[in-house]
Amino acid sequence: MEAKDEIIAELRDVSRDMQGQLHTKTDEIKTLIDSMESYKKHKEIEVYKVKNKQKETAMELTVLIKEHEKQKRDAGEKLKLLNDMFKQ
Repeated sequence: MEAKDEIIAELRDVSRDMQGQLHTKTDEIKTLIDSMESYKKHKEIEVYKVKNKQKETAMELTVLIKEHEKQKRDAGEKLKLLNDMFKQ
């Protein structure tokens, strides 16, 4: 009977130890998940900023291209006027 009680006591100790390990691992997993979610949010914010900067840059390029085309037209018109003036 004493052997049974010792085995039962030993199994209870093992069970308590395993429960403690389970709680520790559960806490570690929760901490890891929280860390991953925080990192994911940080990266999503960075991606959002980069996409906005890309859109802003694309709009600036469009304005610069239009301005360049306008300057080209103006320069062409002025050159034509100068040519006309020299032909007279």
